[in-house]
Amino acid sequence: MSEFVLKPLGELVRSREPGCGLLGKVFSRQDVFDTDVDIFFHKHWIMVGVTADVLEPGDVSIVDIGKASVIIVRDDDENIRAYRNVCRHRGARLKEADKSTVGILTCPYRQRTYDLDGSLRHAKHMGKDFDATCRNLWPVHLKVVGTHVFVCFVEEPPADMAKLDETMTPRFSPYELQNTKIAFESEIVEAGNWKLVMKNNRECYHCEVGHPELTMLFVAESTSSSADDMDEEGRKALDAYNKAQC
Repeated sequence: MSEFVLKPLGELVRSREPGCGLLGKVFSRQDVFDTDVDIFFHKHWIMVGVTADVLEPGDVSIVDIGKASVIIVRDDDENIRAYRNVCRHRGARLKEADKSTVGILTCPYRQRTYDLDGSLRHAKHMGKDFDATCRNLWPVHLKVVGTHVFVCFVEEPPADMAKLDETMTPRFSPYELQNTKIAFESEIVEAGNWKLVMKNNRECYHCEVGHPELTMLFVAESTSSSADDMDEEGRKALDAYNKAQC
């Protein structure tokens, strides 16, 4: 019986022909998806909401990211904080993915309680030598750009967030996004691999029919358009755009 051997992910990516998409296995294999989650979602900055999600002290937003879960909370001093959504005792999740308003964070399993600044307030039956200061919630790196809340789980997050902050904060500034409120929310679960969603988002072959108003805001070189369809001025713009991305 012949043995079927899966090609390593790196080999699958490198086998992509110029001008063509990635092989189907990159979108369908479970081991590739697990690697995606570990690298892109657990080790990079991920947007988890906006400041209006936690508008008042005590407002909490729970977001699940892969196998991890993060608590976004506005504390009593109006600071927005992020913690891993696990109790420090037995690792139970403190809250399910949703929004709520609380005075304290309480573990549903052993009833340990934490203040909104992450500090352990109460843990029963631990003895007089128990040091509560060593049992605070695990903090998660958090950065607000405009009104967009980003988190990163790793100890040393990627430094590219500074470039995003530098570029986008001045662009957001005229709109006073910090004063906005949420008027409507809708949750969409895509029945497909996340990379397909992103590929569709970054090319605009469907935009003329599906989003005609949106095309007024785009330049062709930023939408994966083919250089073969551009005039000389367009090709120069595409070349300049590609160099700027390096």
